[in-house]
Amino acid sequence: MKKLSKILVSVVLIISMLLSVSSCTLLGSTDSAGNTDTATSTDSGEKAFYINGANRYTLQKGDKITLTYTLNEEIEGKVTWTSSHSCVNVENGVVTVLSYGTSVVKATIGDYSDSVIIIVPGIDTDTPSTDSDTTTDDTDNDDSDNTTGGNDNTAGGDSDNTTGDGNDDTTDDGTTDDDITDNDFAQGYDAITVSEALELAEQYTSASSEETYYIVATVKQISSLTEGRMYVYDETGTIYVYKSTMLDGSSVSSSTLKSGDVVLISGTLRNYKGTLEVDKATIIDFYNPDAPTDTKDPYIDVDVDEFYANYKPAQSYEDAYFRTLHNLMSGTIGAQDQAPTISAFQPKQNGKFVRNSQMLYSEDGCVYYVVDAYGDVVMEIYKGAAYIMLEEVAAHVFAFGEPPANQTASKNTKPTSSEWGIYLRLNHTSFSGSTSKYPYEPELPNISGCGGTLSYYEMDIGTTGTDCDPAYYVTDYNDGTIITRGAARIVYCCEDDDQNGTIDADERYVFYTYNHYNDFQEYLNYYGGWGEMFGNITGGGKLSSKSDYNPTPYVPTALTDLKIASQIDTVSIIYYIDTRKLFLYA
Repeated sequence: MKKLSKILVSVVLIISMLLSVSSCTLLGSTDSAGNTDTATSTDSGEKAFYINGANRYTLQKGDKITLTYTLNEEIEGKVTWTSSHSCVNVENGVVTVLSYGTSVVKATIGDYSDSVIIIVPGIDTDTPSTDSDTTTDDTDNDDSDNTTGGNDNTAGGDSDNTTGDGNDDTTDDGTTDDDITDNDFAQGYDAITVSEALELAEQYTSASSEETYYIVATVKQISSLTEGRMYVYDETGTIYVYKSTMLDGSSVSSSTLKSGDVVLISGTLRNYKGTLEVDKATIIDFYNPDAPTDTKDPYIDVDVDEFYANYKPAQSYEDAYFRTLHNLMSGTIGAQDQAPTISAFQPKQNGKFVRNSQMLYSEDGCVYYVVDAYGDVVMEIYKGAAYIMLEEVAAHVFAFGEPPANQTASKNTKPTSSEWGIYLRLNHTSFSGSTSKYPYEPELPNISGCGGTLSYYEMDIGTTGTDCDPAYYVTDYNDGTIITRGAARIVYCCEDDDQNGTIDADERYVFYTYNHYNDFQEYLNYYGGWGEMFGNITGGGKLSSKSDYNPTPYVPTALTDLKIASQIDTVSIIYYIDTRKLFLYA
């Protein structure tokens, strides 16, 4: 009893102390969590391998610290250290700060790994030219207006960006492409910029130009592979490609072209009812600017059955890149429940769920680091890789503004006709979100279908059925032969709407619905982070009813770094104390 009293008094004192500090940084001193399948607990004491100390450090240029680790004696091998950004060099655990920036320093041994975040605040004017990776040893709205083709040209993409204004466009991760016009790539062609193409297209209102023009640009989004409809951009603007084929006359769907690839296009120009577009286009050539240049393809002549029989998720962008070339998965594979798995601890600020505002990328922008509710790195997502699980798909869309590689715009593609087979996912199309046409749907933030300026898109997220909607019976989404689409979708927006050169937090949203747009939950940019449900069933309306509906409004979140959430309720504090076992030896 004496021991219990001591514990209770300690708990009360610490809770009082934490609540008395208006800007307490509760999450600032936690141990780092690993990003490995076998060591996912946030309690470092339960992990087989972890880096000692804090999970993030704020350092200054020129600083040096030494990281140590704890290792289960049964684990054998050498520990490899890597830095995601050249602002930091790491060798045998010794971290040296070279310039300003943010880096994820990762330690790996066999199948185990752990990471810490190094933040170096400031503006660098002398960034070193060291390698970016220093290494050493030691979800379709069937009801909404989703036109993707035809002469109305309402295909998904940044329709607001079809008039060049001279502003820099950005890649999907919010960073600016310095130079996407490769002189060697376009050698021999008199290519014009996108802004020049937009200016020329403006005058052709009755018919396409007689002259054919050449453009070098980056694919922003493909809205129809079979018909070659897409948006492309360079640093001067964005333009719509109405229809295109490959140089040999084949369909774009027969190629490996995807978002992020640089293309050399030839075609006529046209102004169709205000939409400036490239018409009758031919894709002469294309390449992936993020393709590894010093790594051999390990999946040439791969035995697919053997690959999946011994399956492990990809451990690097290079590995994921080559897997995608051969239509192989990179993420976790397994059955997908209809409801998201929500973190037991979800920080709040001023009574609102925190939406993590910090975006952690590798220096080349090809790796996104997902954190848990405590701000610890727990997962890596690779740009352009193939994913099917909700957490991984949501993170990929949030980080890169595009679907995984195994997602198609078509609603009708069959697993037997796709090299993705059982891992194929359908329906990457535009989402209108019109509440006048579908009054049971809640209004998403600033959505164009309700008079806003943001264009949203949707895609299937395959589940094992939806027991909350009798129109969709419980079965596997894709059994390898047929696809039963179900009622689960991801709906998202990720675009530089205000043309300020970056994708701001209020321009980046990801939502999940598993009852066919009646209710939504917002992805909060951390593992297990899903916001409060809102919508029609939440408000007591009848499922998908246009006469008996009552959708509750979108529930705003607090945009902040998880590490600086300033107001946390008592329940969260008690949970924090319990999970961290602060009084284990009291």
